[in-house]
Amino acid sequence: MTSAAFALRREKFLTQGGAGGNRQRDVRLIGAEIRRARHAKGKTQDEFAGYLGVSRASVIQLETGKPTKQLERLTTALGLLGMDLRVAERR
Repeated sequence: MTSAAFALRREKFLTQGGAGGNRQRDVRLIGAEIRRARHAKGKTQDEFAGYLGVSRASVIQLETGKPTKQLERLTTALGLLGMDLRVAERR
């Protein structure tokens, strides 16, 4: 992709809601999948927080899709590159 094409894609992404609604939706979907998987494994938020080395409040924020800087950067980068992030169980 040329610099001009990338700049055009970035401008289109930023002006058509890519910097807001879609990213926020993606983060919520990721959180919902994490919550579903945690439930399927029979783990509480406290147990999961312990495994991650974070507080229960952090797990709640993750599962409810509260955007973090890292996830925002990731979803922005993927959007600019025309890519999606898919969450699936390992086989």
